[in-house]
Amino acid sequence: MDDTEKRIQSLLRLPSLINWVRHNRRRLDDTIFQLREFAANPPRHSLQPVQKICAGLAYGRLDEEAALEKAEEIIRPAARAAGREVIPAFCRYLQNTGIEGVPELDGFQAMYIIGKKPNGDPLLVPVRPTFVGVKNDKLIPVFVVAWAEFNLDGFQKYLLSTIICDAILTQQDFLNSDAEIVAFPRIRHTKSRDRRGWRARQYNLLTQEELVEQFERYSRALRIVINELRGE
Repeated sequence: MDDTEKRIQSLLRLPSLINWVRHNRRRLDDTIFQLREFAANPPRHSLQPVQKICAGLAYGRLDEEAALEKAEEIIRPAARAAGREVIPAFCRYLQNTGIEGVPELDGFQAMYIIGKKPNGDPLLVPVRPTFVGVKNDKLIPVFVVAWAEFNLDGFQKYLLSTIICDAILTQQDFLNSDAEIVAFPRIRHTKSRDRRGWRARQYNLLTQEELVEQFERYSRALRIVINELRGE
């Protein structure tokens, strides 16, 4: 497989929901720009190891000391540094909120269709919470964002919340629940992390018409960028 096809396959293999939302804009030209940038400069490291450590903390498999030791085993320096910073803030979050992880739901995810690939196969976004917790007898899917800079705009937050509600909170076990999106951006000029977040139902969700319109916009942008890569 040559470099062009690798880039195309990377575009068609959609990342998990929060990372996918970053590629979406209200305007077609802005969405095309985001996808061009992703194809030309794919992420150099993944924060997935940090997510897994946070899940281990939530599910009671790790304490803070063991989690920090795990962080030092992360190969990529940037992800390792993120682990050192995020873990203490995440431990404070667990302590302050009283949310307890439900180990039986480790690995829970929903696959959400947002369109079709050029060959007709479904284009699927994994909607995968970092962990599923329980509080006041209600299940709470929690999505941890470990980015050093949290830069989703208002529309992207609406899109994220709408898909979480549609993909997960309509399921029988979650009908009376809400989901949490919890970000830990770096405090300026420090190596410490702050906590920001919201509940999925907190925002005015996109209408079904607006959601379909965005999926069509994204799919069109994807086709344009793939054709550009193929020189068509």
